[in-house]
Amino acid sequence: MILNMNELKTTLKIIKKANKIIAKNFNTFGNHNLEFKKNNEIVSNVDKEVNHFITSKIKRYFPEDKIISEEAKDINQNGNDKWYIDPLDGTTNFVYGLREFATCLSKIDKNNNIKLGIIGIPLAKEIYYTHNNLSFLNNQKIKVSNVTDSLHERNLVFLCDGHSQKSNKKFLEILNRFKTTDMRFRVFSSAGIELTGVASGKAQGAILPEIHPWDVLGGVLLIRNAGGKATNFKGEEWTIKDTELVVSNNTIHDKLLKLVI
Repeated sequence: MILNMNELKTTLKIIKKANKIIAKNFNTFGNHNLEFKKNNEIVSNVDKEVNHFITSKIKRYFPEDKIISEEAKDINQNGNDKWYIDPLDGTTNFVYGLREFATCLSKIDKNNNIKLGIIGIPLAKEIYYTHNNLSFLNNQKIKVSNVTDSLHERNLVFLCDGHSQKSNKKFLEILNRFKTTDMRFRVFSSAGIELTGVASGKAQGAILPEIHPWDVLGGVLLIRNAGGKATNFKGEEWTIKDTELVVSNNTIHDKLLKLVI
């Protein structure tokens, strides 16, 4: 789907500023100004500040659009388009002084087609985005990995745990199956980090057993436009209604689906 260039430029500026706010507030020794939500999920003062900043800018520049964010009530306007915001994806990492966190911003149309996906990695000063059916990192085109299953090219896969008991149980089931494979894995607990890693070819796939739209919409578009694949656990093309996600460089997708049955 083709995105208006002015719209893209505006949203890139918003994410750049959001990245700066987060980076300014990052403390290597942790941030203890936090609260707890459902399932003991952490929310920090920075989550709220960045959420307010992004929301206010969208309301200013796109006043007819609806807004759904992780940290605030939905904003329902008369327009057809809808924004999804995760101001700080990987809050737990952030508050403990770990560097793996992101800001995720995406937009869908009235038919739930993803129009825009932007993910900022604050401390790395990286911004991933899509335009003209291509994916970019800081204005450089990116593609998924072409690594295969050969002996000298073992695959790296990101596994993401969840917050609910159901998702944690599924995560452990997948992990136990994973141990029987020859693939390497890492757990970053940030969909923004994991999905940009697949889109840019750092890893060959990722499995996420519990997701929300604001976590993954932008990453799904990035991966698809970078030549990769995104499905639910049944192997069907991923849609906004799905609550689990498998992404890959295409080459190992069937191999990953066998782990989530």
